[in-house]
Amino acid sequence: GTSLRTVQKPTARTLDDQKMPLRFPTVPNSMRHFLASACSGAAGVTCLAPVEILRLSFMSKGETFKGAVASLGAPHMWFRGNKADTLSTALKVGITMPAFALYKNVITTVSGVPEDAPTPRWAVFLAGALAGCTATCLCYPLDVVRMRIALDTMPAARGSIVSCLANIGKKEGIRALYFGLPATIAGIIPFSSMKLATYDMLRRRLTEGVDAESISISLAQSAQIGAIAGIVAATSCFPFEVVRRRQMGGELTSLSVIGAMAAIVNDEGLRALFKGVSINVFKVALSNSLGFALYENFKDVLQVDNRKPPWKRASIAPMHSFD
Repeated sequence: GTSLRTVQKPTARTLDDQKMPLRFPTVPNSMRHFLASACSGAAGVTCLAPVEILRLSFMSKGETFKGAVASLGAPHMWFRGNKADTLSTALKVGITMPAFALYKNVITTVSGVPEDAPTPRWAVFLAGALAGCTATCLCYPLDVVRMRIALDTMPAARGSIVSCLANIGKKEGIRALYFGLPATIAGIIPFSSMKLATYDMLRRRLTEGVDAESISISLAQSAQIGAIAGIVAATSCFPFEVVRRRQMGGELTSLSVIGAMAAIVNDEGLRALFKGVSINVFKVALSNSLGFALYENFKDVLQVDNRKPPWKRASIAPMHSFD
């Protein structure tokens, strides 16, 4: 039979109780994990704000590349809505990654998987889906504000994010802050599960499954597997993303996810469900590549899961390649 390498998995309580050797002796591991995730999300989305603006124009306004570039004009317009985007992404990633680790631990424990055995693939997929749903439901109103600002459908709402939320709630009702949520959940279940599970399994392959979360990998390795995970998830889930963006912008809000897809196909043809897929896959691949590289680096710096910080680590041990 196939033997499994014994892996001693520290529990969340054990990690929180451990004192880190350098600069973070009193900060719980879970808080450091949240900070590492949130910082990587905020930094990554700011770097890619111009690509996101172009992607939204393709998907929601149906503009050509030349037309989208011309309509944006001044340089600052390429970062329109970035404040809301940064806050939303920081919170979403800050919730998703710790939740993913927590759900994996809980599912593994509840299902009776031995502690010295790797987490089953089905549990990794389920944990990814649950983590994505949790973060999406908690952060969705911020996504709506970001979408409205980015598409310039809230020209009068130039105040704070809170004032934008209040403006939508007052004029359209609280329900408007959740337009498109069913489509988002329907899309986030396969997207989040495939993205996180792909990354988790590729990362485990690199580290040979040995206490994987406490072992650092190089920036190049994390960027590579992050891009692969993003491409797999983005390509398969794109029609849900189109419906979500349309409904968040106020279109097709009375229809179900399937009904909205049918309406788009009936009015614009099947190709409309995949309009902008190329730039979307490029953006998601780039975003995940950058995001996971930053995430791994911030986890090293904040010594999450008892990792050694970069300034105390001579080099990263050689690991398996994908060849």
